Amino acid sequence: MGLAVFLGFELALSSVLNGNAAILEGDQLDRVNAMLWIAFQFLFRIKVTIDDHNVFSHPSPKHDTVRLLDFILFCTAAFLFVVAAIYAFEFAISGLFFLLGLLVATLWLWLHGEDWKIWTVINAIYATLVVLLIHLWVVSPWIKTLLLLLLLGFLALDFKLSKTANRMPSI
Repeated sequence: MGLAVFLGFELALSSVLNGNAAILEGDQLDRVNAMLWIAFQFLFRIKVTIDDHNVFSHPSPKHDTVRLLDFILFCTAAFLFVVAAIYAFEFAISGLFFLLGLLVATLWLWLHGEDWKIWTVINAIYATLVVLLIHLWVVSPWIKTLLLLLLLGFLALDFKLSKTANRMPSI
């Protein structure tokens, strides 16, 4: 599923190279902010892909129906993150699909049952920052930059606290 997000970013970048007006308008800082948003989504999906692989690669004592529901929610969230990647240069649309993907991923966490309270809080922080970005996107490019840097900083903290590095496959 992570590969699909990467392909979504490639599609978004190719639309820019083909003259997408949404990114060509605005100043240099707007372009930097778009790249920060793409970097956040890219790194977020890598983290989530590693975490998801850890969950789905281990045998589970759960009933097959529950595992199927887990997988459907996982695929739905991944699809929404792909759409967010495709629209990466149109932030309002991309942010909305990212929030929907985060909501579905949070629902999956509630059903999955392991550490769901802490992950709900973490996802709520991500969602709050993205909602602020959506509402403040037209205010000032510097506020957007600050919020995007906060998102990236929180992602780094999440990576460390969730011990994602311990679940990374060896090369």
